Amino acid sequence: MPHFPKPFFKKSRGVWYVQISSKQHNLGPDKDEAFEQYHELMRQPKQRTPLSGSVAEIVDAFLEFVEKNRSPETYEGYR
Repeated sequence: MPHFPKPFFKKSRGVWYVQISSKQHNLGPDKDEAFEQYHELMRQPKQRTPLSGSVAEIVDAFLEFVEKNRSPETYEGYR
């Protein structure tokens, strides 16, 4: 089931936040206004960063990542 970001209150700061795509957005201290801002953020289309470079460069970058962050067996399987 997909996860949908939900606003949460930080007592230490006294404000509402929502985390969207690994970024926390400060929604302010008022609950009603915070939820209005939350709904506005959720209405915005997702922005994607286009890939740049040739297919070979992208594959090489992927293999570098796998070699550094995954098991040797996984790397060999992808290579």
